[in-house]
Amino acid sequence: MDNELDIIFQACEHGRTDIIQSCIDVSRTNHQGQISHQQQNIIMNKGNQKIKTMLTSKREVDDATPLHIACLHGHRDVIRAILNAPGGDACLSMKSSINTINTSNSNSNDAATLTLRTPYEVCKTNIDRDTFGIFLFEQILKADVEMINALFTNTGMRLNSYIHYPSASASAAGAGGGGGDKD
Repeated sequence: MDNELDIIFQACEHGRTDIIQSCIDVSRTNHQGQISHQQQNIIMNKGNQKIKTMLTSKREVDDATPLHIACLHGHRDVIRAILNAPGGDACLSMKSSINTINTSNSNSNDAATLTLRTPYEVCKTNIDRDTFGIFLFEQILKADVEMINALFTNTGMRLNSYIHYPSASASAAGAGGGGGDKD
């Protein structure tokens, strides 16, 4: 499985959503032929467990998961593919020391300290963090309570900021160009 993990980490680093999706699809492949519904469920559950194991695997050097790597490099499509995969919610709480060396006191002889961060905290830009917010909206529409709880618990997002955004955008667009009837 190490070779498969190397491929996953490289794909996350280089934004190869097609490779990530292929690995997820291969792990969930349904065997052809005459098998019972119960056997199909067993195969799907084993595939889902393999995907979860693959996505929650950590690199030895910094404990980064594939989601950390995708967030660090700003590959929003890869972030979405991982979050949509079975077990994607388990990746949200995992912490890594990737790109987090604290050297605030560079004149001191103290060793640099490492800060552990979640994938959401690893994102370099607000645009990348907004990927999580958009994904949250989709989960609200699907009523996926488990994923919604995982997103809130592990990202620090606040519900009102994402609910108010569309209405604020609509209000701003209306204010600039005759958005309502005024006397």
